[in-house]
Amino acid sequence: MAMENRAATVGCIGLGVLAFLLALATGNQMATILAAFFGLLSLAIWKYGYIFTAILPAMLQLQPMKFGEYTIAGAQDVIVKKSGANYYASAFATVIMHTSNRNAEHMRKAQSEQFEQALTGLGGVAKISILARNIDLSEYIEELKARRSFAESQKQKMKSNEPAVEREIEMYNRQLETLQQGNRPIEVVTHIMVTSREQTLEGAVREARMKLKEACSVFSSTMDADVMQLTGREMLRAFEWETYIPSDGEEFEDALF
Repeated sequence: MAMENRAATVGCIGLGVLAFLLALATGNQMATILAAFFGLLSLAIWKYGYIFTAILPAMLQLQPMKFGEYTIAGAQDVIVKKSGANYYASAFATVIMHTSNRNAEHMRKAQSEQFEQALTGLGGVAKISILARNIDLSEYIEELKARRSFAESQKQKMKSNEPAVEREIEMYNRQLETLQQGNRPIEVVTHIMVTSREQTLEGAVREARMKLKEACSVFSSTMDADVMQLTGREMLRAFEWETYIPSDGEEFEDALF
């Protein structure tokens, strides 16, 4: 969903810039109006795109789609499979944690306690999937060292000490010390999955949405995090990760971009 929002935002910005340039070149009033419209639209999509992505399919009354033995609901927010006389519907959400570099040890402890409270607050069965990878900072560290060496060579060429260069070298030293002594950073993606079972397709979809809404409410109220339901391509990616996950860091980044 994030990728669709970014693409729509970039497209609207591009059209707005094009209309603005046309207005400047021709003095056309309509082009000026179009530039303003696409500018406001890009801002709205950037800020509230996740809402548009969720409600637009429902407003257009899109028909359910099938792939194999699974069916995607018309709003593209639930995946359904029929087994015997029952329908099983699954819905997904993502948890976006709020982090800070200040007092990292205290924050990790607090987040761990909040996560445990969220789990105990769940009223039914939910699956919490955590996908993580270590971030390799070796190239960034080498780049910092190269910049520091360049600044030190500039300092040696100067006849007198330059405060600005001294501060720059000290800044690089602090950054390198923090990166080399601190905990290795990780990138984490957390998904919530709930499933309902009903005798009708509509009932299963409705129950899955209700269960996910309750789970999202528990996590958002207990943890310092934003919890959003996944739809469309984002939902399908989370569903696929139930079987296969990215094989390396590069594939992980490609999937999230």
